Amino acid sequence: MIARLRILTFAGLLAVASCYGIVERALAQPAAPGAEPQIPEPELVDIRTRDGLQLKATFYPGTLQEKSVPILMLHDFKSSGAAFQPLALALQEQGHAVLVPDLRGHGSSTRFVHPITGAVAELQAANMRKADFLRIVRFDIEALRRFLLERNNLGELNLNMLCLIGAEMGAMAALNWAAMDWSAPPLPVGKQGQDVKGLVLISPQWSYEGIPVKAALDQPGVRSLVSVLLIAGQRGTGAARDAERIHDILARFRPDRENTPNQDLYLLARDTSLQGTQMLSAPDLNLTTPIVQFIKLRVAEQEFPWSERPVLRQ
Repeated sequence: MIARLRILTFAGLLAVASCYGIVERALAQPAAPGAEPQIPEPELVDIRTRDGLQLKATFYPGTLQEKSVPILMLHDFKSSGAAFQPLALALQEQGHAVLVPDLRGHGSSTRFVHPITGAVAELQAANMRKADFLRIVRFDIEALRRFLLERNNLGELNLNMLCLIGAEMGAMAALNWAAMDWSAPPLPVGKQGQDVKGLVLISPQWSYEGIPVKAALDQPGVRSLVSVLLIAGQRGTGAARDAERIHDILARFRPDRENTPNQDLYLLARDTSLQGTQMLSAPDLNLTTPIVQFIKLRVAEQEFPWSERPVLRQ
């Protein structure tokens, strides 16, 4: 168990926010007088990765146009995007644009069509190897980002406010892709990279299937500029220990922000043996509220300007 936390729990997050007048507004956007808020229906989308995977995803459109926060949800091993549905709907109700894929080898994302020969192949989660997990970072998330970039250029969301929510396997992928994003070189024709502004990491592991997160934590943007909420169950596994280890590394670069309105690093430890997306389905843990509040406080209410983006060939 985590004996001593040197940061605020969610209760502390709400207390700090309340002190500075942040949580007085209702979380939901107010409807126009006499009108019901119109929440768009979810869209089933097909997204092709560079290596030919037919990636299946559900997109929950936002309602704030260029102020909509894009949120990408990455599930854990042998799970699927369906595990995030209640949280996705709750975040969509705040006006955010949420993209929830079945990652390669999972759910409906198991079919490859070779981009040149047209040959068809299948991949199941049980047969995945280290290289396949790395391809989630290299190919799946990049293809999902490309989808969000297109929606950004239509004025439907602000890619410069990108938030990633990852559970276990998805937490590893989120951290490593955030490091790639913050390492992207600038383009002479427009902004590229430095889009990830928030990370919600549920039961993150120090190393997943031989893929460590240490290099991602050493990336200057990730370690000091991206807001991070870490969540883990305290009982039965090493998840709480790994979450605290990740927190302690990040905390070294943010000592002046703790317990201030600018605090951007939180560790939420729950007294449970559940981990990953299983924690989201436990009503007594009530993780939706702190996740919604974290994204509101650290991403939606910050100043991250929208811009049209160059569309590059794959």
